[in-house]
Amino acid sequence: MFREWEFLRTEMIGLILLAALLGLFVGWLIWGRRSHAAGENKALRVELDSCRTGHAQKDAKLRDLRAKLETCETDLVAAKHFQNEGQSEAAQTDLDYDGDGIIEGTDEGSKPETLTAARGGQADDLKQIKV
Repeated sequence: MFREWEFLRTEMIGLILLAALLGLFVGWLIWGRRSHAAGENKALRVELDSCRTGHAQKDAKLRDLRAKLETCETDLVAAKHFQNEGQSEAAQTDLDYDGDGIIEGTDEGSKPETLTAARGGQADDLKQIKV
């Protein structure tokens, strides 16, 4: 009676081996992906830390450049103020704005006469203006 079971034993051993191999393959798929995901997660964390460090360095450089810009703007305002003071002194002593040979300074010239009505009650003949 046990002689006929040899085929059954061989079939059962084959099926057990097949189930073991299938279990190993499925386990490798599940656990292998997790280890791959863990490695990828670690790589992404390293990259994120690198980006954060670069971001902090960028912020520090930006603060430094803004401070330098404010210093330059302050220096520029001071230089313009100093230049304007020097020009106003020079203008009062050295400049002849109308070229008449008389140095009057920044207040050179006089205000032209203002009219409330036409001279002599007659309008000007604008055709006489030559271009």
